[in-house]
Amino acid sequence: MTKPAKGSLQSLDPSAKLFVELKKQNPEWWSLLCNDKEVYIHIRKDNYINAYYYGGSIIKLEYKRGEFVGETHHKYYEELLPNSNPKKTYLRIDLNKFDKATLEHIKKKISEEYSERSMKKEGSEMEEQTEFSEKYIQGEMIINNPNIIDSEFQFNLDTEADKLRIDLTELSNGTLTFNELKLITDSRLSISDKTSNNTIIKKTEPEIIGQMKKYNNFIANNHSEIETYYKKLLEIRESLGLNVGDSKLINVNEKAKLTIVDTYKEEILSNGKSNRIEKIKKIPNKVEIEFKIIKTGLNENHHPPRY
Repeated sequence: MTKPAKGSLQSLDPSAKLFVELKKQNPEWWSLLCNDKEVYIHIRKDNYINAYYYGGSIIKLEYKRGEFVGETHHKYYEELLPNSNPKKTYLRIDLNKFDKATLEHIKKKISEEYSERSMKKEGSEMEEQTEFSEKYIQGEMIINNPNIIDSEFQFNLDTEADKLRIDLTELSNGTLTFNELKLITDSRLSISDKTSNNTIIKKTEPEIIGQMKKYNNFIANNHSEIETYYKKLLEIRESLGLNVGDSKLINVNEKAKLTIVDTYKEEILSNGKSNRIEKIKKIPNKVEIEFKIIKTGLNENHHPPRY
């Protein structure tokens, strides 16, 4: 039997050693990750797992040569591994020593990393710095909505899709829907001239329209494969006791969904910002999508703990 291509929708295998051994052994560090309410866990193609904290990957888990292998970004772990190779981007975690203190250390480092990033502008048209990053809001949405069963879905094997990556996958009332998340300040939501090698490129429509069309084409071209893939993913999640709000997948939504998070503060909403919102509302006239604009719904005083 031919082995499925790496990164393909067929590469996910519920009988892969990682999933089987996690269920059988249920190591303490795995229970620690599963029981932390601020951690969310996602199953990946090619049979590995990522555990996240507000958008930052705590650990990538694999099963190699008869043992569990966990890695994390060196920024989050190098202080616990002082003799580590400074040239390595990812460091192997000593799972035998992975305890509550280790987890809290990595969460703290992720929090610090996103705190630094929050000081940087995320789009050329940003008029003011928003309170929350897109990754943070994405994490909040996942933690508070058990129907979101996957994030950062990536597929690089379709030449038409061109390294496709979709923010959220939601399963509700039996229907699976891909959901792209954007902050209202994102420059891809409006028309502006782009500069490339000192050459001005005129845009005739917001970049997001082409992006959503690409997602819709991907769904149309891979509809049955997507359904099969996510049924296997649900089987794995259930076998590992991971939360699933709606566990029965009946069909796949043919159209991707666009959720825009309005981070503007009402008390300083200007005419320019109001006009921008009205222009963004016209996006569904250009591409067939399920579309909505939401407020953050987040407490402005709530951030990942600064420790």
